[in-house]
Amino acid sequence: MQENRIKVAINPNIVDKHIKGNTYYLGNGWKNVELTVEELIAHVLDGHPYCAQLNSDNRAAKNYRLTNLISIDVDAGTTLGEALDHEFSQKHLTVVIFSKKRPPRMIESSKLAMIFIGIFRCRFY
Repeated sequence: MQENRIKVAINPNIVDKHIKGNTYYLGNGWKNVELTVEELIAHVLDGHPYCAQLNSDNRAAKNYRLTNLISIDVDAGTTLGEALDHEFSQKHLTVVIFSKKRPPRMIESSKLAMIFIGIFRCRFY
């Protein structure tokens, strides 16, 4: 059985949202890939971004192509416990990634990303 691969575009030129004043790579240099859950986690923990696959290496609304994940950033207003208790999370949550700025021990105030994989396939038109 082939494992579920995550369809995203990645940009290894961007680390922690900062590119030393050069904004070129925010829109350019993206590469479509299919990753395992472990590969996506490693990519994110190294500080690199991801987005839906693109029709070119240029990240722009007109170029979004497809993905098979939902990624939700939780910055405030919801605790980890509340997020995990939600019915949708209990049925579909794949992974939670904490912001580097706040360690997991600060669960009630942490920024986190919740990633749901393989519950749908979205194609952009």
